[in-house]
Order: sequence, then structure tokens, then C-alpha cells
Amino acid sequence: MMNGEGTYTYKKSGDIYSGSWISNKKSGQGTYEFGGDSSMLVGSWIDGQITQGTWVLKGAAVYEGEFKLGRPIGEGKFNFESGLTQSGSYDVQKPAEGEEEEQPGEGEAPKPPNVFWKGNSIVSFTVAV
Repeated sequence: MMNGEGTYTYKKSGDIYSGSWISNKKSGQGTYEFGGDSSMLVGSWIDGQITQGTWVLKGAAVYEGEFKLGRPIGEGKFNFESGLTQSGSYDVQKPAEGEEEEQPGEGEAPKPPNVFWKGNSIVSFTVAV
């Protein structure tokens, strides 16, 4: 059983989690690096899920905000490598009219929310000198 601080490498994907563990679940502060593209989730974890922190998209941007079931949700902002900053929110996509939202079956884990980014106007631009 994993408790305390440590690092775990997922063999199949090459993903790496470094941080706090409680009863084999990511809990507390930690960093999850995706092996495929080196993007990272850095922040607070509860019961194996990130809840607050940053999503580092290597070479592109850093997103700051809240997360639900591994997806960004609610108010947040992107700080782009170009110096642009955009605030906005990840809103839950409602099913199309006449369609029902897919519910998990008995014994299945909850499905992550289907979200989309609704960005506000660009709020700042930093010129490199």
C-alpha cells in the first residue's frame, strides 16, 4: 500500500506521478506527467483526482483553475508562451435537444464532464525585450 511521498511510473503509458499518496490514491500535492506529450497536471489531489492546480502544455501554455475527474472545469485562465493571457471558463456541454446524458452503469466509475472552453477577450500581452 502506498502512503506518504513517492513517485510511480506507469509502465504502459510512461506517465509519472510524483507526490503524496494516501491508501494507494494520489492525495495532497503532486505532479502527473503524461509520457506521450510531456504535459503535466500540478496541484492538489483528492482520492486520486486533481481538483485544483495547473495544466502545463509544454511549449504552448499553462492553464490555471479547477478540475473535475481529470478535466478542467469552471473559471480559469491560460497563460500562453507568446505572452498572451486569456481568462474564461470550461463549461459543461449540455446534451443536444432530444438526447440524454449518458450515465455510468452500476459499478462503473463516473464519467468525466464533457466541457468546452469559453474564453473572454485577451487581457494582457507582454512584449519580450
